[in-house]
Amino acid sequence: MASNNGSALAVVSDIHGNLPALEAALADIRSLGITRIACTGDLVNYGPFPNQVIRLVREEGIPTVQGNHDRLVGSEMDTAAYRVKAGRDREAELACFSWTKKEVELSLKLHLAGLPATQTLKLGREPILLCHGSPRSSSEYLRADLPTAQLEEALAGIREKVVVCGHTHQPIILRLPSETFLFNAGSVGRPKGGDPRASYLILRPGQPPRAEIRRVNYDVEQTLAAVEKAGLPAKLVAALREGREMTAD
Repeated sequence: MASNNGSALAVVSDIHGNLPALEAALADIRSLGITRIACTGDLVNYGPFPNQVIRLVREEGIPTVQGNHDRLVGSEMDTAAYRVKAGRDREAELACFSWTKKEVELSLKLHLAGLPATQTLKLGREPILLCHGSPRSSSEYLRADLPTAQLEEALAGIREKVVVCGHTHQPIILRLPSETFLFNAGSVGRPKGGDPRASYLILRPGQPPRAEIRRVNYDVEQTLAAVEKAGLPAKLVAALREGREMTAD
């Protein structure tokens, strides 16, 4: 396994302003001898370190596609136009978005606005497509529990047979009937599904490509202290500690 790490690719996603989680994931990646890293978006919103996360990803030279939150924070959209998914706590969601819009520096907003929607990299000789939600929309959810036909339709028309996405905050390792492989790295900074550890994906070349989800402990208390200092919602503290959504009560 270790001998193939030189050709491996680590994929991080949905960091959401959680610098300690990102630093822990990067340290774990380096400890494995993996030097290639990519990101499937959502560097910001929710977490208390948005500027630091953007700078670190940029300084590391990590190829990154634009997540829906990157697009919204990098745009001129007013907080009042921010849409909240049903079942989530609207007040907490709006508070996080409003704080992040004010906190992110202008030059870094421009960086977010300029990120590409998709990007193609190589895994060995195999081209792989990076996107956030789906190849056609950063806001589309490709979940493992969706009908196969719906997943196939969302990936129709692309040339790559390996697609790596984010957005759902839930890891996916899936082989579709079309012989397309769909992978999701889960979330580094806002894990869901009841596991609060940072999650990322390792891909290794092969036929088929070999995929592994890694879970990494990080200093969650450092993040939570910064959340409270910034005046971000208490529901975010509970969500990060428990690895879940900020749901409406």
